[in-house]
Amino acid sequence: MKYYESRAYGKVCEDVCGIDLKQRGTMTKPQLDILLSESNFNESHSILDVGCGAGQIALYINQQTCAKVTGIDVDEDVISWAIGECKGNDKINFRVLDVRNISKTNEKFHKILAIDSLYFLSDMKIETFFESLKTTVKDLHGLLNDGGELIVAWSELPFFKPDRKEPECTQFGICLNELGYAYRSIDLTDQEVAFWKAYRDALLLNEKEFISEDNKDLYDASLKEAEFFIEGADNDRLYRNLYFIKK
Repeated sequence: MKYYESRAYGKVCEDVCGIDLKQRGTMTKPQLDILLSESNFNESHSILDVGCGAGQIALYINQQTCAKVTGIDVDEDVISWAIGECKGNDKINFRVLDVRNISKTNEKFHKILAIDSLYFLSDMKIETFFESLKTTVKDLHGLLNDGGELIVAWSELPFFKPDRKEPECTQFGICLNELGYAYRSIDLTDQEVAFWKAYRDALLLNEKEFISEDNKDLYDASLKEAEFFIEGADNDRLYRNLYFIKK
């Protein structure tokens, strides 16, 4: 069973994030509402959601703003599920597309969102990852209309071995500086740390539900992930920022 089909996982999302949007990152409803309030969305906007997963964040944004939203993801199965869930809504569409090939599209957007979706552009070797990140961010920036905005939710993960929490010192902040892009940011580190502890606790409370739906593998993997990030937070190796990059 996929995570987006799991009732137990949906309950964990609702308990921890305040809403079940099938999140695989750490974007909670309060964080999402900050994102929406800090950037002027309206119904005339076209929005690209990069790494949209199950498409429920895209749907939430459409419901809150009436904007047209396009979601892309490399996973064919999750895109098929998202299309089914949003059938009948002509302001949302989904397609299978690897963000590393995004330069092949000729579309332009008012807003581009990358919510916890830019961590897996290459292997986890810093040297190759950073170059892939720069290329992808430059490509995304090029798809913005004049005056458009790229919005990125970025957690500086423990395997990046961060030693400073300032937004300009994260891998993403350094990327923006090297590309010469001006930006503003909001520190969400406290929310990130709280998320992983609440996520672990919610998983433990719902273990029986995962087992009853024969989804112990998802439970085990999610719990292992939570423990890894809690250890990073305990060692001051986990930071989170929301970046707004205007064109």
